[in-house]
Amino acid sequence: MIRDLSRNLRARSILSHGQKVDPVAGEQVTYVDTHKVHVTADEIILQDNGGAPRRAATVDVTIDVTMSGVNGLDTGMKSPGAWYHIWVISKSRGAVKGLFSASESNPNLPKGFTHKAYVGA
Repeated sequence: MIRDLSRNLRARSILSHGQKVDPVAGEQVTYVDTHKVHVTADEIILQDNGGAPRRAATVDVTIDVTMSGVNGLDTGMKSPGAWYHIWVISKSRGAVKGLFSASESNPNLPKGFTHKAYVGA
């Protein structure tokens, strides 16, 4: 079971008066339109299936539910009325990417991706 790691995000979004947004409030996710979200954070802690952590800095990904795979939907095609969960994913090294999944606990990771962090739904 994957823990909700959204508390491990530090939002990059800045309010007009210069204070950081509370990341627990979900301010790190911007809904671009009906099928895209933009996720930003200064850092995030991802975990593999065994619970081993990986710290990633400077998260800046756009995820599109009409696409398949990395920065898209993990399996299948967008289903009208379906609820999708937002994940930040990575390989053991390298930049982070995004993923939509119908699963809130175990997304189908694209080939080579080993770490994940739940961001929201």
